[in-house]
Amino acid sequence: VSVNLYQKECQKAGIEVLVPDKLGQERIMAAILRIKGGLSKTGAREVILGEAKRLLERKAEVIILGCTDIPLVIKANDFSVPVFDSNQVLVEATVKFAIAGST
Repeated sequence: VSVNLYQKECQKAGIEVLVPDKLGQERIMAAILRIKGGLSKTGAREVILGEAKRLLERKAEVIILGCTDIPLVIKANDFSVPVFDSNQVLVEATVKFAIAGST
């Protein structure tokens, strides 16, 4: 279920958001379910890379790996544009918050 968390926050900051079309979103969700189910990560990886490529063809300037399962098969060096891994961003923000709170 999508809550459009990234879209809402990006739009507040004036950032245009590109998302896969409905079929692309269905493909990505199926790939995520394959990852969660321990099925072929290679197949899931290819689907997600394909959908990301479509976004890049539409002139996306960054890729957000918004689902916590996607970074299990996709890495920043898979792309020539900046990639934001939601897991890594959360870890960094949590550590920063913890350090700020302990001083």
